[in-house]
Amino acid sequence: MNKTTNDKAIEELRETLQSLSDSDLLKVGYELRVTKESDRIKEWSMFLLDWLDSNRIINDYETGTSDSAPAIAMAHTAAVLLRTSLEGQARLEMQAQDESTQWAMKLADSMSDVASNLVSDAEQMITLMSHYQACLAGRRGGIAYQDQDGNAIVYQDNPTEE
Repeated sequence: MNKTTNDKAIEELRETLQSLSDSDLLKVGYELRVTKESDRIKEWSMFLLDWLDSNRIINDYETGTSDSAPAIAMAHTAAVLLRTSLEGQARLEMQAQDESTQWAMKLADSMSDVASNLVSDAEQMITLMSHYQACLAGRRGGIAYQDQDGNAIVYQDNPTEE
């Protein structure tokens, strides 16, 4: 009976795994789990990107326009939800921690910190985008805003109409 290429690869993998120490097998298992979760998250990201694109939520290819407000709003919403979830997870890890769970506790705490930073970053993006959109609207009306207080230069001739 001839073995297929796939059967040979499986047999080689089996032999390699059998030659590993228990410690090395645990490391391989850990890396496989990390890779699987990373791939799962990236698949969701691609799904959402495709959905946003196919529904023209951000880019409208017919009109050649885009609106970043939905993406910023989604980033803010996701960051707030993530922060709430991860803060709870970090609290649970801290309550259950012992010598064997230090790594998981550190990861949960770091994820909570990153989620808080994401919320801050999203809020900063909302503020910046709001100011920028005010500048663009002013420019269309012949006004060049100079700062966040609304100080402006009013054009006699609207430069955007030329």
